[in-house]
Order: sequence, then structure tokens, then C-alpha cells
Amino acid sequence: GRLTYPIVGDPAVVNPTPLTIGVYHNMKTGSIHPHVGFIESVQLYRSAASPQHVAARYAAGASLRASVIDPGSYWAATPSISPTSLSGPASEVVSLNVSGRFVEASEYQCRMNYREFEIASAVVKPLMGELVVCDFPSWAYGHKAVRLSLWELPVVVDLFQAPAWVRVWQRMCVWAACGYAEADDAASLWFGAVGAAGLDGTPVTYSFMTTLQLLR
Repeated sequence: GRLTYPIVGDPAVVNPTPLTIGVYHNMKTGSIHPHVGFIESVQLYRSAASPQHVAARYAAGASLRASVIDPGSYWAATPSISPTSLSGPASEVVSLNVSGRFVEASEYQCRMNYREFEIASAVVKPLMGELVVCDFPSWAYGHKAVRLSLWELPVVVDLFQAPAWVRVWQRMCVWAACGYAEADDAASLWFGAVGAAGLDGTPVTYSFMTTLQLLR
């Protein structure tokens, strides 16, 4: 539908409404309205497009709109909920959970990497198709902020095709297990304390801490 931005010069405007993709964040009212559905591609233009250009681009995407997009598996990044932890001592083993939608027949593995350094969790099956438990060994590369990712080993039906690990799509989760609540639930954790932070699609970073020792 139409998105109405605050009028320039309106004394009621506290902050400008930012240009966002995938969510409408109204800084005037504080409301957040996520996009419903999938976004295939995004293009930014230097100037406003003419009605004829908009109509031509819309017609060009007819086949895409008619297709069905189903990621099969995805995991959600929601602060304090999925993953359940974002930092810990490098000298200790790490155990965290990620929530989302998973194929119960597939196997999953979490990975943490920093440049050429990487550790992987044990390979597990998802719990009830909504939760993956990631148990990592200790991190031996000191104080680092690493990238967390989730990988899936799908079941292959073709006997001539070897199974291969594929990266699981990270996206907004609309399951209650991820902390999601309806937009009109003002008291919800999702749209209250962590709503804006949970909708921006930023890759998840996990921080390994080390103890600083001073010797005399």
C-alpha cells in the first residue's frame, strides 16, 4: 500500500523517517511495519521513475510474481532469543540455540568463522522442526568477533548425487518460538524491546572474550 512519510517542516516530526527495504519504520509514531512476503531483488534509481517505466518494470516481473518461493529452511536472528547467546569466553565450550523453520529429515551444523579460522558445532537433527542446538568446541584464536552461520545437509533422493552442505537462509521469523508477535501487540518482546534490531537482516556476530593478565 501507500507509504506516507512525515511532511518536511512538520513540528511533530522528531526524526526523519529513514528509507528502509523490507520494513516501514515511522519515526513520527514509532511504529514498525514489516513487509509481508519475499523480496526478490531491489533497484535504486537516481530520480523518480515515470509511470510508463514503472508499468514496464511491473509487466516484466509477471512470471516472477506467479512463481512460488519457499526457502524450505530458514533461521531467525532475534536478540537474546535466536541465537540464545552472542558472547562468551574463548576458553570454554559454547552451547547456543537457533530458532526458525527446519526440515526434520535434514541434518544441521552451526559454524563460526573469522577469516581463515573456523569452528563447527556437532551435526544434529532439528527439534520439532523449529530449533537447532549448536554445541561448539572452545575457540583457540583469542579475542575475536566472529560470523555465525547455519548449514544444512539435505536428504538426497537421487542415488547418483552426493549430499552437499548448503547455507541456510537467515530471515525474519514469524514463529512464536523466535519471539514474533503480531504488530498490534504493543507489549510484545518482538515489537517492543528488540523489534527494530530484529528486522534489519544484519549478519549475526558472536564475540569471544579472553582474560587479560598483567605480569610484574
